Amino acid sequence: MARSFAAMTQDALTRSALVAAAATSLAAPAAADGFSDFLEAFALADDRAAALEALVPGTEVHDYFTCLHLQSQGRLDEADEVLGRWLERFDDRSTSPRYRQI
Repeated sequence: MARSFAAMTQDALTRSALVAAAATSLAAPAAADGFSDFLEAFALADDRAAALEALVPGTEVHDYFTCLHLQSQGRLDEADEVLGRWLERFDDRSTSPRYRQI
């Protein structure tokens, strides 16, 4: 079944927004450690949950991209749960640019 133009446009806009958000917060580390492969895979993935498996659960980066994924799907209650666990582990909301962005 062919997808509508509106659905394809929405997917393209969502992917663009995800790439922009990820690149903005992680540009320097990405260039330094090859993380750009993950950024590209995450932004272009049809199944972003599967792409998240490349990250170590419980890390700030994993929490950030999990929240980004959940928010892009409108699953805001689940994103809030991840944010709560993030604060319990790191308690750095005032200094973490990733936390402030999410």
